[in-house]
Amino acid sequence: MVTAIVCIAGIGLVAAVILAISDRYLSVREEPRIGMVLSALPGANCGGCGYAGCSALAEAIAKGEAPVNACSSISKDICDAISNYVPANNRSQLTKTERNTLIVDAYNANPTSMMAAIDNFDIMEGENKMAILGDMLELGEWSAEEHRAILKLVVAGDFKRIWLVGKHFNEAASTLGDDSRVSCFASREEVAEKLGTEPIKGALILVKGSHSIGLEKLIPIL
Repeated sequence: MVTAIVCIAGIGLVAAVILAISDRYLSVREEPRIGMVLSALPGANCGGCGYAGCSALAEAIAKGEAPVNACSSISKDICDAISNYVPANNRSQLTKTERNTLIVDAYNANPTSMMAAIDNFDIMEGENKMAILGDMLELGEWSAEEHRAILKLVVAGDFKRIWLVGKHFNEAASTLGDDSRVSCFASREEVAEKLGTEPIKGALILVKGSHSIGLEKLIPIL
């Protein structure tokens, strides 16, 4: 009897340890904005946005894969509130420095999230808009085509300056032709050097790129 109790207790202890380890290392942490975005949506699940329902759209908006105004039922004030929500993980952070207002999304970058970031930024109000875009990495054979597509999108927008960081965007810019708004940099360090001699002031700046480019490190000097 005692042996059976000890065995059951031992099995319970092992199960508890396994569950604790699974929660620590294997659980998927939800993007913190999903719940906030979902609460702002009407909950009709109409599919008019092109997603399966409000939950799917909320996840796409929170991850930067859909524009904040994808649902036609939410007001501009709600769109602004979603855009201005500040998470602490380099995803769509609104940061105000002594010189500029920054939208920093340096957690990751792929064609979908890059297009959504540019579209979201485009609907924000601002007189002096600027984009600092870093390479989208690990795109393989599609890299050149996708970087050219993003560059085409951003030059069509109302940007006073467009700074491109990394070899992939630099190669895409070589096919662009003459555009005085566009400047190319090989690395984040080159951008920092430029800002040291020619600081930017009074601008609304989108900072977006793959995490390994390190664009978030420019925040203290922007």
